[in-house]
Amino acid sequence: MKKHIVFVLTAIGIVVVSCTKEIKFKGDYAKDKLVVNSLLAADSTLIANVSHSVFFMHDYRYKETYVNDAYLEIFVNGNSIGTMTYQSHNASNAIYTLPYRLKHGDKLELKAHHKNYDNVSAITEIPYSSNIISVDTAYTSNKYNRKTLNISIKFQDDPNISNYYEIKANLISWTKSNNKNEISRQVIPLWLYSKDIVFNNNSGTDPIFEIDLESQSLVFEDYIINGKEYTIKVISENAYRYNRNVDGYKDTLDIYLNSVSKDYYLFQKTYMAHTNNIDFIGIFNEPVQIYNNVVGGIGVVAGIAINKKVIPLN
Repeated sequence: MKKHIVFVLTAIGIVVVSCTKEIKFKGDYAKDKLVVNSLLAADSTLIANVSHSVFFMHDYRYKETYVNDAYLEIFVNGNSIGTMTYQSHNASNAIYTLPYRLKHGDKLELKAHHKNYDNVSAITEIPYSSNIISVDTAYTSNKYNRKTLNISIKFQDDPNISNYYEIKANLISWTKSNNKNEISRQVIPLWLYSKDIVFNNNSGTDPIFEIDLESQSLVFEDYIINGKEYTIKVISENAYRYNRNVDGYKDTLDIYLNSVSKDYYLFQKTYMAHTNNIDFIGIFNEPVQIYNNVVGGIGVVAGIAINKKVIPLN
């Protein structure tokens, strides 16, 4: 667990002594770039977030980075289907939409233009849904006598294409206030880890600190299990239920085996490695470059097919 890191570092007696010296930057100042992020699904409106980058020597904490006057054109299977329309913004991002329904297997290209930035483009594909056969759950205790949730997902991999998957889980809990008859719905994302071979040690135990590498999103590809029926097992240690079921409402576990594009897989894989590095787990590792598929700019345009199984809890 991540909270054990403090005890490990204390035990090995790491002492950090630092001093500071101001050094004048003499390099070239990088030009700001367009930043485009979009996660696209079949049968859903197209949505993109657009902003611009800020050079690392500039103070970006109080700087508005949204871009609300960009031109975004969408191509599906080589044909232009229209331009995205600006809807709203916050300090960081502007939201653009296009009311077009994508289909599984569609190949999409996004092109963005703005007078102040270089042109950018990105290509992705909308994957087909995963084939979940069954989902089983069981509570056990780990070596620290903590209650853990074990999730087993049986699915059939498609042998005809390269597949990329994402596992996520949410605890859906209903609560009733003590003073009022108000009922609220809580969505609690679960932290997951696994020692399954499909993760290729990207989600298991850190070899130095011997702690579990947890994430709210676990991704893997199918090259080991191509075309097979396979059962993958993941574990969560934060699937706590603090309240009993409210009359008329039942707590559930929402378990996802999403099919994702290769772009999404590479982004999540590198983002998780980066997160583990900055959480002291990879304190001796080299820096990780987060995947980016926006040519000429920054960001990720990717596809996803969501597949959810709902498990009622007693």
